[in-house]
Amino acid sequence: MKQQGEHGLTSPQIVYLNGKRFLFVGGMFASNFINIFRYDGEIAVPSGLILQWGNDLYNTDLKWPPNKPPGTSIWRDTNGNGDYEADEFAPNTARVQPGPFWVDKKGNIWMAYGFFRYDFQGLDNRGNPIYRGDKITVLDLPEGVTKVARVVYLDDSDTLVVADEGSDMRHIGKVFICPHYLAGNRRTVSFASGAGSEAGCVAAAGDYVFTGGWKARGRIWVNRLSDGAELGAFDPGPAVGGVESTGWTDILTGISAYRRANNEYLVFVEEDYKAKVLLYRWKP
Repeated sequence: MKQQGEHGLTSPQIVYLNGKRFLFVGGMFASNFINIFRYDGEIAVPSGLILQWGNDLYNTDLKWPPNKPPGTSIWRDTNGNGDYEADEFAPNTARVQPGPFWVDKKGNIWMAYGFFRYDFQGLDNRGNPIYRGDKITVLDLPEGVTKVARVVYLDDSDTLVVADEGSDMRHIGKVFICPHYLAGNRRTVSFASGAGSEAGCVAAAGDYVFTGGWKARGRIWVNRLSDGAELGAFDPGPAVGGVESTGWTDILTGISAYRRANNEYLVFVEEDYKAKVLLYRWKP
């Protein structure tokens, strides 16, 4: 999926809330929205929208969504017809900034820049998730972190993974792992991605953290969640034409990872050059 030239959509997340399935997906840098869809069978219906800035679509003269008020706002499909109507928008928090996010299993949305969390307020009578600008939790920085540029929260182990900003918002510095974050711990272990100064993406699942770089051409480094130790890297193989047929991973959240019940890991990597997504399968 692509929009606005080379800039793609952020890695989508499917989350089940109160037994219902929802898709959360954002746009970098084309829109800086968090789009929320509820599923009607296999059809994804617009359900909510969190605008992370008040501008029009990036580098265009397009006006979207319809009836958008000035500034940042939150839309929810209160009448269930899927249209963006003027009376369905509410003010967003002034703390919001464009950037990556993470949705946990409880439906809370963790924001990187600004470092706060939209607290899930349940479903309305149309089955839409409720988020409000005045129902947020401002989060404490883990030890050693100066500016959160990427965020992942693993519910099963109460582990927060964040990355500091690198040379600009497209790049990251150190990655910090903070176990038992909601239980009150702020101590961390940290590591520098094998992608070096090109590092830009972070994903985590199960017992591992995965990082990649803008010009690393699909290469993904693997670090252990418990202590940050680097274990190795995945490289594009002949099945996808090798590294010479692999382009940059040039969005802020270009990696997603999932641990299956059989302990196999699936790592998906965005790349633009030949319009594909790489899939690494790994069973430690």
